[in-house]
Amino acid sequence: MAHLCLISPGQISRNPRGVRNADSLAAAGHVVTVVYADYLPAYRAFDASILATARWRAVGLDFGLTAEGRRRWQFVRLRHYFARNLMTATAGRLALGPGYGYFGPELAAAARDTGADFFLAQEQKSSLAAASAGRFGIDVEDLHADCDDGPRHAIATLERRQFPRAQFLATMSAAAAARIAEVHPRARPPVVLHNCPSLAERGSLAPPAARGGPLRLYWFGQTVGPHSCADTVLRAIALLPRGSVRLTLRGSDTARYNQVLLRLAADLGIADFLRIEPPAPPAQMVALAAEHDVLLGTQPSPQLFHQCAVGNKVFTGLMAGCASLLSDTIAHRQLAAAHPGDFLLYPTHDAPALARELAQLSAAPDRLLALRARSWALAAHPFNWETQSRALVEAVEESLHTTSARPTRRDGRLNRPRSDPRRILHRLAIILTFGLILLAPVSNALREFLRYILDLALRSRSRSRPFVALHEPGPLLVVAPHPDDETLGCGGLIARRRAAGLPVSIVWLTDGADSHPGHPIVTPAALATLRAREAHEAAALLGVPAHDLHFLNARDGQLSHLRASERDLLVGRIAALLSSIAPATIALPCRHDGSDEHDAAFPLVVAARARAGSTARLVEFPVWSWWSPWLLLRPLRSSHSVHRLDTTSVLATKVAALDCYRSEIRPIAPDTVPSLSPAYVDSFRSDSEYFFLTRAKERPPRAES
Repeated sequence: MAHLCLISPGQISRNPRGVRNADSLAAAGHVVTVVYADYLPAYRAFDASILATARWRAVGLDFGLTAEGRRRWQFVRLRHYFARNLMTATAGRLALGPGYGYFGPELAAAARDTGADFFLAQEQKSSLAAASAGRFGIDVEDLHADCDDGPRHAIATLERRQFPRAQFLATMSAAAAARIAEVHPRARPPVVLHNCPSLAERGSLAPPAARGGPLRLYWFGQTVGPHSCADTVLRAIALLPRGSVRLTLRGSDTARYNQVLLRLAADLGIADFLRIEPPAPPAQMVALAAEHDVLLGTQPSPQLFHQCAVGNKVFTGLMAGCASLLSDTIAHRQLAAAHPGDFLLYPTHDAPALARELAQLSAAPDRLLALRARSWALAAHPFNWETQSRALVEAVEESLHTTSARPTRRDGRLNRPRSDPRRILHRLAIILTFGLILLAPVSNALREFLRYILDLALRSRSRSRPFVALHEPGPLLVVAPHPDDETLGCGGLIARRRAAGLPVSIVWLTDGADSHPGHPIVTPAALATLRAREAHEAAALLGVPAHDLHFLNARDGQLSHLRASERDLLVGRIAALLSSIAPATIALPCRHDGSDEHDAAFPLVVAARARAGSTARLVEFPVWSWWSPWLLLRPLRSSHSVHRLDTTSVLATKVAALDCYRSEIRPIAPDTVPSLSPAYVDSFRSDSEYFFLTRAKERPPRAES
């Protein structure tokens, strides 16, 4: 019997895999202590329910439970801010501990205080704490270094340092294990621990039996968001005979995404066949899944982070006796190949292909029952936690019998003479980086100060002036040079009009394909497709139906350099839209917005308006000129009127729509910085939008023969 310490970077109830690991090791006869950070009040009740029956001890580090804990939390957040900037600037070479996770130093101290014989890090974030305490293993679970949503280069640095030192590595699929072995070759391959429920969670459920009625689909997760791919599922259901398929989703609402799905279902005429349920306790998940016929296992993107993942929902479905319908990814293909005929695959985001699979299942109840029975059998062996956890227990016990030197500060790069040039350069890098971090806010502060002064001036100009475009019943047409401009500049106006049931149409002039010029992996064509999909998601969140979205797909980066024939063609297409939509108001970026593309859009729209004979008023909104507030001085002086729109009531919706533009606000690997800086995007997360009414004077067009 040994004393084992598991280190969790957050609330234990948010890490069910860590709870299962602790249960298994305690059941094997070891003394287990779980060290975790307690900082989310909403999860404390769930933590308490787990601890009430746990056979192991927990040490929660207070970061908010008491006044002292709240002060500690404020300090940790400040430390994390500086450390994360330093970590990002140096690709993880400096400040990796407090920069990647919030609580690394505190978790390390608490882990050492347990005096355990062996330490198991839950996720990469905990590995530094485990390494500082003694012999350790890492339950990697997810491939965070292959995820574009985080500091992937810093995580890769951490993995290069920590993985070779770990006694063993564990992860959640064979595909993930192969990826880890490819990047970090080791004598001992990673242990595969499928994230399965235990047989005890099946309880008194009966084996699958035939039942009539519509085909019942089920998806669950901690949150319901775009990652669920539920929009694709709804579009597939709409292609099938009415009432033949029903969909149930379970999870917390993400930025009102539930409303997006409900509106989509209503637009598709299948609102009666979608049900969205709140989260349920983990112990009930198998029983709840058993009420359905098919478990949907979706992975939303081509990132290896998603391609190599097999979520716990897949194995929960097996335990419940549901047929498995999975998106076609690397890991899901391997799972299907290992168990021929037991898993169904469909191309991600391909609604017609998914509809064909559902139609076949709905028309063949005997086949459906056979698939459900096979799932039930697979859960009995090998996909249950009793079976899967044996590999973990064996890996830990083997590590306990392996002689390994305890890490010391004399190891590796720390054992250098004080005059070592590398040590001097290391310290200079720290000083320089901190200097840059401290100086960077100065320019931002000046920018914010100017914006504050101009905001006061704009508010003064806009007092007591009703904004007709907000309430008029006639259509509003928003003209966006690129996908994202409509949300940045007037997402609040769009959301408020749609909430009031007023018509809004959006037209994007360019395809946005030039947002990452020279990118070594993503082609312009792929970027155009990606940004169009993001625009659809953002518009759906703002409440604009798909039939009111228009993509003209002009070449990005060329609006200000169009040949005469190209310009005439584009003006004609805009004029045709104006004739079709007959808008009362056209909203578009300021004519002097600080971007060649945005500046070129204004005369194009003015020319199209004249060609169509439209009398729609023109309303200008700042995009890049909001980031460079001195550019607003011109419209502030020359505009006929200034209108401030209060967006407080729809700010959450606007922020969620902005977050849909992942290719813009997050780096696309191997880039380490996003196309739009966080400070730029944050400047639009405010409670105000401004609009200018001016005379529409077209500048002489810049045409090339």
